[in-house]
Amino acid sequence: MKYCPRNEFTFAVDDDTTDALIQAIGRFGLDRNERQSVVDRYYDSEIPKRATSSFQQSRVRRINCAWSVDLQCKSWKKDTSTLRQTTIDTSELSHLRNATVDKSWAGKWFHKKLLKRHLIPQFDLGFDRAWMNCEGFDDGRLTLDRNIRVHPLTFHGGVHPEFVQIDTSILRMKFTGALPLMFKQLLYQFALLPVHPSILSDLANEKVADLSSLAITLPMSRGTTTEVVTCQHG
Repeated sequence: MKYCPRNEFTFAVDDDTTDALIQAIGRFGLDRNERQSVVDRYYDSEIPKRATSSFQQSRVRRINCAWSVDLQCKSWKKDTSTLRQTTIDTSELSHLRNATVDKSWAGKWFHKKLLKRHLIPQFDLGFDRAWMNCEGFDDGRLTLDRNIRVHPLTFHGGVHPEFVQIDTSILRMKFTGALPLMFKQLLYQFALLPVHPSILSDLANEKVADLSSLAITLPMSRGTTTEVVTCQHG
């Protein structure tokens, strides 16, 4: 499934601003208010590159520990984003480990992209998402991601045993056509300034780099290892 392009503004906010935003948004009295627990597995080249004004991100998304996941490729061109997505059963994720593409598989386009661009799993990002569809405000959609955690999958020292907290929340305003009135009021009230839409993965890469540097300076641990089981892909 391919979604139509739409405008998307991204903001990085601290804890105090996040709490104030939640109160402000609640005063609009929107009918549909949903909350989700999300884990995304990001794929990138072995040495990730900094995103430019036009870039793509490939990820596998699981919501609320469901038995199905979404294969997603999200593309940005300045402030406009486009999403391609296919939903599969978690048991089908094993296809992504194959050296060749199964042309009969629904996720073949995603697997082909990984192989062609030599993309590998870099990290899992977990977060709690609150979102609102604002049909009364020019078909706008607002998402607020909090309690963001990164689980490094490839870094010096091996797989990191647990999720590591990122002390930032991410607010996104998505819309087609004119900027919704509610978004204008939030921009003015909180003096919000957009950041690059790749900010979430950039913060994750920085955290992974910090952990890698720490692993280099610390002596290798010896003894038994503990396996940590989390709600992730597969």
